[in-house]
Amino acid sequence: MHKQNLAANWFQNNIQIGEILTHREISILPLHILHIAGPDYVSLKSGIKQGLIITEIGQEGSVPVLKAQNPTGIPVLILDGEELTGAKQNRVLNTTILIQAGASIEIPVSCTEQGRWRWDSKRFEDSGVLMAPAMRSRKNESVRNSLKSRGSHDSNQMRIWEDIGVYLKTHDAHSETRAMKYAFEKKRNDSKTYTEAFPWQEGQCGMIALIRGNVVSLELVSRPEVYRDIHEKMIESLVMDIPLWKPADRSASMKHVEIFLDYMKTATEEFFPAVGAGTDVRYRGHHLIGSALVVENWMLHLSLYHQSTRNSAFHPDHHHNKYPSFDDFGPEIIR
Repeated sequence: MHKQNLAANWFQNNIQIGEILTHREISILPLHILHIAGPDYVSLKSGIKQGLIITEIGQEGSVPVLKAQNPTGIPVLILDGEELTGAKQNRVLNTTILIQAGASIEIPVSCTEQGRWRWDSKRFEDSGVLMAPAMRSRKNESVRNSLKSRGSHDSNQMRIWEDIGVYLKTHDAHSETRAMKYAFEKKRNDSKTYTEAFPWQEGQCGMIALIRGNVVSLELVSRPEVYRDIHEKMIESLVMDIPLWKPADRSASMKHVEIFLDYMKTATEEFFPAVGAGTDVRYRGHHLIGSALVVENWMLHLSLYHQSTRNSAFHPDHHHNKYPSFDDFGPEIIR
């Protein structure tokens, strides 16, 4: 019998799956935490309000690295894919980070605004945007490869810029600085119907998400009050990926979820030193890729994404006029 990995064991012992909820193209299964334990922390949004400072590295700046100082009395959790806006250009986190109280660290990031390298502000703010799951999945893979080959949390920056171009074109969003955030702003009205349909529930710490009947992601944090700050941006990130998915048999949605959870159980896991506190755990399985942050033997954040086994068709030049191409997406996980 295959031994379950850390993520599967922790999920089984600490998470309760709620009833499936559907609005138009998206379905979610709320996840509720059964035991509140592990270190205390706050979200990026709350941390910045309390005094967290994130800046460029010196006056010149460095695209893949920022400086974070936490003078507050509580650790701050920033999720892989959360976007920071301001300074010389917008960035997203390459990995989930817990910044301890009183700590000052350098954090690995990727640029999400290719056409700007000039000062907008001295400090970064929470942009209110979480990178869409398809992009996070691809970024997760490139960071995993970097960890294995170089021991660093670097991403494939060129691929990220290319993917942002796909989203801007797909959502008919023109940005002079090619900012990912602008695509989200263009979809704000559409996203509102989904955020209203899926409000945060008391005790909710995450969700399993489906688009057009396909399992897209599983994401959770260990503290419901922190997840509440992230919930709306997580829903909005799903809306951005709707055009990328072929319709699946929605009557089989729960079967798809069961299979995805089985893939989680058998995924391989690799352990790396985290940026900040804890251990960075990387997962790879059949049609699945993801990561987790474990601190003091407690899973603070878990994110798992659908991953196609086909050759990537997400690049805008693939098969020329397919923009975006759907070849990478669709109902593949039925046994």
